[in-house]
Amino acid sequence: LIRPIKGRGTTGRAWPYDIVTKKYVVEVDCRIKNERYVAETLAHEFTHIEQYHQNRLVTKHGVRQWTDEYGTQSFKRATTHNAYLRQPWEVEARRRGREFVDKYFPQ
Repeated sequence: LIRPIKGRGTTGRAWPYDIVTKKYVVEVDCRIKNERYVAETLAHEFTHIEQYHQNRLVTKHGVRQWTDEYGTQSFKRATTHNAYLRQPWEVEARRRGREFVDKYFPQ
């Protein structure tokens, strides 16, 4: 979906649309004018789709569960921006978004 997104600083979102059929939604704010940033946002959001598809990131009853080589952890909704940025699925998505644009959109 390409449309305006409400929320301060939110440029994209991703979520499972139907967990049975493994269909997902990626939403990108149409007001982003910088193509490098659009590409980074898409790579970031598609990383979340991969995380959901591989069941590394699961949302149940408002609680997110993250599974990695260290096991499974549960996370409630982050209450601060810094807490949000430290969530492991966000750390991975930001890193992979940056790697994508560095490789395909060199400055």
